[in-house]
Amino acid sequence: MGLNVRQRLRVRPLYRQHLWHLIMATCMPYTSLLVCCIWIRHSVSLTLSSWYKPVPYKVCPALHHGMGTPLMIHVKARSSPYPESQVERYPVPDNYVSWSIPWAEYEPLDYTADIVRAGPEWADPDFREEGQSEDGPRFNTLDGRIDRTSFVGCYELDEDKLPRNPMGRTGITSRGLLGKWGPNHAADPIVTRWKREAGEKVIHEQSGKPILQFVAIKRKDCGEWAIPGGMVDNG
Repeated sequence: MGLNVRQRLRVRPLYRQHLWHLIMATCMPYTSLLVCCIWIRHSVSLTLSSWYKPVPYKVCPALHHGMGTPLMIHVKARSSPYPESQVERYPVPDNYVSWSIPWAEYEPLDYTADIVRAGPEWADPDFREEGQSEDGPRFNTLDGRIDRTSFVGCYELDEDKLPRNPMGRTGITSRGLLGKWGPNHAADPIVTRWKREAGEKVIHEQSGKPILQFVAIKRKDCGEWAIPGGMVDNG
């Protein structure tokens, strides 16, 4: 039996009301989850924007400033002697790695390897020496064809306008064996494959998961195994 216009007008508000109650009953259990997801997405977006896009030169704060301790305490960057030398670093205990911990007695050794000081094409000149630019490199930004931003975030400069390691004190200052002031970018290709026998994946006995193999090299300078790669050229 059909409804006339007046009856249909009475039914519409009831239909809309029941539809609204149905939607609310269905969605309410997930409202807090939805709000949480939106908050997480917003927080991640803010984190990524500050993590990968440092603010302009001389303005951005260091990533670990005021955090008490770094996210990860480096070990090799404090070991002595410095690679390919007999240079001893200033000893840095774990509790003084973070730049946010005051340490008036800290006297890092100023060291740049002879191969870097010789001025090869892949190395920056020492802007502290007479005749070099007074302004020096532009840190935390693209400096001409040289990318001086860090993937770890913004890094501080010390009182001598030298970049600080964003992960904390290392017991040494200047460049050591590295050519660039600030970040020295490298690219390491990761090549993997599943271990197979007779065309089938080999399963690890204890974990029950397939075994993943990767290409590695043995370094000539220290004898340790590493992922192959090299330094990134300017531009």
